[in-house]
Amino acid sequence: TLSGRGRYAEAEPHLRAAVDLAPDSADAQNLLGWVLDMEGKVGEAVPHYEAALRIDPKHAVARTNLTEARRRLGQTE
Repeated sequence: TLSGRGRYAEAEPHLRAAVDLAPDSADAQNLLGWVLDMEGKVGEAVPHYEAALRIDPKHAVARTNLTEARRRLGQTE
């Protein structure tokens, strides 16, 4: 709810806790990555997108988020 309302800094600790509780949740990893990304912490977001894709290689949203984050970081290979 917090991230959906643009309250990313408030959402971050809750999502970190969710990832700690369920590190094998692709959705939790992806959402934490997205919140970090929205906070301008693109470099910190990438490992969470990558984790989501290791868990679920078909996670389309995580793949899109990772592609966009890498593009913004200049990693266009």
